[in-house]
Order: sequence, then structure tokens, then C-alpha cells
Amino acid sequence: MRGSDDGNVTRILVPGTHDNGTENDMPLRTVQRALNEDQASRRITDPSMGSLFSDEEDGEDPAAGNIYILRSLSEKPFIAENRAVIHKKGVTGGDVKKRVANARKDPTYLLADVGIVQTFKLANINRRKLAIMLHKFFFDIRLDVELKDRFGQGIEPKNGSLCRFQSSGMQSGS
Repeated sequence: MRGSDDGNVTRILVPGTHDNGTENDMPLRTVQRALNEDQASRRITDPSMGSLFSDEEDGEDPAAGNIYILRSLSEKPFIAENRAVIHKKGVTGGDVKKRVANARKDPTYLLADVGIVQTFKLANINRRKLAIMLHKFFFDIRLDVELKDRFGQGIEPKNGSLCRFQSSGMQSGS
């Protein structure tokens, strides 16, 4: 936060980023009003209250699905050579194994089977909004590759990302 002097009135400005990625300094009162109007907003006034995210499930939180991180098992040279840094991240309301069962037929999964690197259970969150946020967050490191589908048509999947991801071990995939 920083103060700006507008004549005789000092306004407190809060840096903010909008959904479309633009940034500006918003007056504190505008931020307060938005927090009051948003039912999902959170204010942390007592740091000892704990984390907003937890490894423990609360029986009161409705299940919302899973975040998954996948690694392509494609044998295409570029993908095979870069397997350690090419990942597909996504959100599903159902079972991840069922979601990726036909990965080899889906451009989203680079037309190849996949290994499940990691999954995270979601609770008490809007899955669709989270998926949009994840796509925006990883936009700058998205995979830019063209593949040929089974009919020889060029496709450009945009869901993969170039980033290293560490986990306790790859789970069984499709």
C-alpha cells in the first residue's frame, strides 16, 4: 500500500491485478467494498487462525473434484526428449483415471497415453473458476507444439506447460 496526496486528502492505494491481467492502484475503500460484496472473499486478521489451504479434509466442506498433473508418455522425439519439463495440469470433477483413459485419442493429452504425476483433492471451491485461473497462471509457459492427428491434420494443443515438477513418484496412468 502507498499513500498519494490529492490536494488536502490523502488516499491509500492498494496494488491490484484484474482478471484480464491489467494492473493498477485501487483506492482502499474500493477494495474494502469489493471484499464486502464477494461472498467468497477472505480476510486474514489473525494469522494464528491457520491456513486457507489444508491437507486435512473438513467434513463440512463439499467435495469439488481434483487438480491433476500429468506427464505425456509420447514417443514423439521432441516430447520424449523434454518429458521431464512437459506437464499437463487440469481440474476435473470426476475420477482422474477415467478422465485420462482415452488420452491417446485426445489432442489435449498430446495424442498419447499419460502418467499421473500428482493429484490434489479439492473442496469448497468453484472448479471452473480454478481451472481458468490455472490456465492464466501458466499461460506464459504453455507448450507451443504442432502434432499430426490420426488423419494427418495439424493440431496445436495449448494445454501443456513447460515446467519442472517434483513429486513423490509417478502414479499409474491410463
